[in-house]
Amino acid sequence: MATVNLGAIKFNWKGAYSNSTAYAVDDVVSSGGSSYICILASQGNAVSNGTYWNQMSAAGTNGTNGTDVGTVITTQGDILYRDGSGLQRLAAGTAGQVLQTGGSGANPSWTSVSSDVVKVKDVSHSGSNVSTYDVDGFITSDYDIYEIFVYNYLHANSGVTAQFRVLTAGGVATSTSYEYALSGIRSDGSAVGGYSANHDVMAMGQDASSDTEKVSSYKITLFNPMATDKWKQMQIQSAMYVNNSANLRHFNGAAVYKSNTAVTGVQFSAQGQSNILKQLDVVVYGRKS
Repeated sequence: MATVNLGAIKFNWKGAYSNSTAYAVDDVVSSGGSSYICILASQGNAVSNGTYWNQMSAAGTNGTNGTDVGTVITTQGDILYRDGSGLQRLAAGTAGQVLQTGGSGANPSWTSVSSDVVKVKDVSHSGSNVSTYDVDGFITSDYDIYEIFVYNYLHANSGVTAQFRVLTAGGVATSTSYEYALSGIRSDGSAVGGYSANHDVMAMGQDASSDTEKVSSYKITLFNPMATDKWKQMQIQSAMYVNNSANLRHFNGAAVYKSNTAVTGVQFSAQGQSNILKQLDVVVYGRKS
C-alpha cells in the first residue's frame, strides 16, 4: 500500500531562530520581534531567506519617549498625563501635597494644602464635675487669630453662667483685668445681657442648662494672643436653652484682657460655684491674618 507523507498537521513552535537547529516544514520561529514559518527544510539559512522562510507576523514600531507609557513614567509615584503634544511625566510631589488641575488646556501640578486655617486643638471633658477646665498650649506664633468652639456644654445645676479666663505662662489670670459686654435676646422677645468693667472673669452667656437635651454652645474669637504690646480682644457668640424660664437665648458680645502679657490658652468655669462644670467639647482653629 502506498504511503502518503502529510507533513506537519499543525504549526510547530520552535522559539527563537538558531543557526545550529535543523528546521522542518511548518516549524515556526521568532526573530527580531517577528515570526516566520519554514517552507523548505534546512539548517543555517536565516529567516530573511525567502526560499526557506515566509514571514507570519511583523513586529510593530517600538514606542519612543512621549508615545510609550513605559518610557515616559519611570519612577514609583509618577503620574501620566497629556500636554499639548503628547504623553508627559509628572514626578511625585513632596509629602502632604495634593494634585491640582490647571483647568482646561493646562497641565496638572502638585500644590501644598493651604495652612491659613488649621485645627490646632480638639479636647473633651465628661463623666465628672470639675470646678475648672483648662485648654492650653495651642497658641503659637503661626497664627494671629484663634477661633475656640465650645459645644455640648453642661453644668451640674441649671441657671449658672458659663465663664472663662485666659491662661498665661504664669498660670490663670485672676486679677480684675477683664471687661466684657454681652447683649442678646430671648425667644420670647425679651432683651438680655450683662457687662462688667473690672472683673476677675469673663461671661460667655447667662444661665446655661443642666439638661442633656439642652446643651449650650459658644464661640470665642481671640485676637493677637501672643502680642506683648496689645491688650487681648475677644468676640463672643453663644446659644443656650434655659431650664428655669424655658426659653432660648442668643448672645453676641466682646471681652478684653487688659494686659500686654502673652496668652497661652483659656480656662472654663461656672459662676461662683465649685465642681459644677459637667461636660464640654472644645475645638480650636488657628487662622492667619
